[in-house]
Amino acid sequence: MVNHLFVMLGWLYTIVAVWLSIYSANVLILALLYWVIRFHRRTDHKSPLINPGHWPVVTLQLPIYNERLVARRLIDAAARLDYPVDCLHIQVLDDSTDDTTKLVAEGVEYWTNRGKWITVHHRINRSDYKAGALKEGLKSAAGEFVAIFDADFIPPRDWLKQAIQPFFGPEGERVGIVQTRWAHLNDDYSALTLGEALGLDGHFGVDQIVRSSAGLLSSFDGTAGIWRRRCIEDAGNWRGASLAEDLDLSYRAQLCGWKVRYLPDVSAPAEIPTMMIGFKCQQFRWAKGSIQVARLLGLKVLRAPIKPWLKLEGILHITGYMVSPLMLMLLLMTLPLSLWGGDVMRRLPLGWSGIVGLGPPFFYVTSQMALYGRKQWWQWFRRMPLLAMLGIGIAVSNTRGVIEGLIGKKSAFERTPKTGVTRDNNIRPNKIDEQIKADPTSWAELFLCVYALATSILAIHQGNWVGTIFYCLSAAGFAWVGCATLLETRPPTPSGTKPGVVSTNVE
Repeated sequence: MVNHLFVMLGWLYTIVAVWLSIYSANVLILALLYWVIRFHRRTDHKSPLINPGHWPVVTLQLPIYNERLVARRLIDAAARLDYPVDCLHIQVLDDSTDDTTKLVAEGVEYWTNRGKWITVHHRINRSDYKAGALKEGLKSAAGEFVAIFDADFIPPRDWLKQAIQPFFGPEGERVGIVQTRWAHLNDDYSALTLGEALGLDGHFGVDQIVRSSAGLLSSFDGTAGIWRRRCIEDAGNWRGASLAEDLDLSYRAQLCGWKVRYLPDVSAPAEIPTMMIGFKCQQFRWAKGSIQVARLLGLKVLRAPIKPWLKLEGILHITGYMVSPLMLMLLLMTLPLSLWGGDVMRRLPLGWSGIVGLGPPFFYVTSQMALYGRKQWWQWFRRMPLLAMLGIGIAVSNTRGVIEGLIGKKSAFERTPKTGVTRDNNIRPNKIDEQIKADPTSWAELFLCVYALATSILAIHQGNWVGTIFYCLSAAGFAWVGCATLLETRPPTPSGTKPGVVSTNVE
């Protein structure tokens, strides 16, 4: 009876491993496609600017919620964009409940007095969160194009004229979305930001390039991009059915026939979360939101009149965060199978998985070479273990997001805490911080640290050196994420705010 139980567990292990390998194989294929595109289409070539003669009216929406440390910086950068004054309508969508509202009003008044076309829209009822703010703002937007920047970005002066170019180019009438690359204001701030930057570079250095160039279903990344207003309306407008309102609307737009264009040579720098709890908050929102989109649109993608290859890629794209629960399941099953499963582990047909397991490292190496050149190879090599530990360590929090997305549990849109840090302004978290609630996954992460460490000791005993490296990285990742989260979670003082700490509402 026990033997049959472990045989069944072994086959479950195999199914999970195969499922996980499909995602690994997919990123390997995307990385290989990047090099095919690079050599045949020269994606690194930057076309000259097209001057349309009369620049179209653009509404630049700035959704803000309790961003007192960065709100004014964003407004100032938006007002300084190099674009005809009478063609740029800056729309500050302020849902704040703290003194950010006062700072926003001062910024709007300052630039209005200097001739800028800038308006502020304050909502008392924060219905549908960011999606609701964007939808409400669209009612009074003057532009035929709508650009969006989140509070942690600083758009450069020439960004708008460059980003709007695809709408004038070949097949420009069917282009509904233009996405530009996220650069980094503080990637060298800490080990955490180094790992986060590498993860983002993979998306913007390979994934978005391949999807845009090969005509795969792609995504708007919520900020640093431009929408054709008619595309938003044709796709059904913004909605709060998912925490990933950007992915939701961009997929609905593409299913209506609109195209997404990605510009890797046009970038806007943004602040990377400097605190682990902020990073977990961001990743949880992305994980849960993408699975919500999969529930909402998965069948529509499968029924869409597009090639099977595009359907498969679309499903793998919107379910990508399934990697987190799959990794946890493999880890949890490994120890009992190795201890009591007899020869079950040795008989599992998984020898081929080592090849597709090279997909993620090759993918991220490719992204660094694509964005920064081959001469800086040592930088991505140094960061790779950081990304691996982060990717594994964050798996518990992401798994919670995936499960909540699958069962349809509703939750608030939790903003990512900002500090205003830049390369020239290395503000430390203990000087500028936010009162935020503890993450309940921290203790599970510390338990898994011990569990992975025990599994690594067993792997050493069995001479499984590849497994030993993976389990040691897992233990280090869970320890890093769990301990950092607990250290950053500070109980409030009797007055409600720690000395030197900014207390901000986070739902």
